[in-house]
Amino acid sequence: MEDLTKDQKVLLALIDGFTTKSGERDRWVRHEALLILIYRLIKEGLFETYDVAPALLKWKRKVRFSKISQEGILDLGLLLSKNLVQRLELSTAFHNVIQAYRVVPEVHRVLEKNRDFQMLKERVMECFKCRRCGEVMGIKANGDEVLLLCPRCGYSEKVDFFNIGVVAYKSNPFFVET
Repeated sequence: MEDLTKDQKVLLALIDGFTTKSGERDRWVRHEALLILIYRLIKEGLFETYDVAPALLKWKRKVRFSKISQEGILDLGLLLSKNLVQRLELSTAFHNVIQAYRVVPEVHRVLEKNRDFQMLKERVMECFKCRRCGEVMGIKANGDEVLLLCPRCGYSEKVDFFNIGVVAYKSNPFFVET
């Protein structure tokens, strides 16, 4: 764990925070939800080197442009290769693949005893707490929009994950003389 960058530790804390809860077993965070959570932490300033760019994402049987962090995807691959995180892949009746992640249970038990990691995890989870009641909000797809929804009081916040906006640019033709 010492050889991980700060951003990789934040990503590990994010996955751990959304996949472990007292009294529950086998909680996983879906790939699409993880990308949305990463986006939220980028907006909150917790990732130092991550940014987002428009990229295609399959969402509810549609392909949509979304704000995806390639750095986050690469670091997720690194955490998988170091056996800190596990990936679950399921196939649906429509032949779609669902991917989900969780921290390896043995790694989670070690991280539970690491005070610095627990403080980092608290900072990460603070970004997802409901403004009204303090409960950690979850992701809810409402049609084509994404919400952070509080399970206790019903408060919700819209996440502009699919709103990529318009990038203004100017171009001039360039002709090569032959």
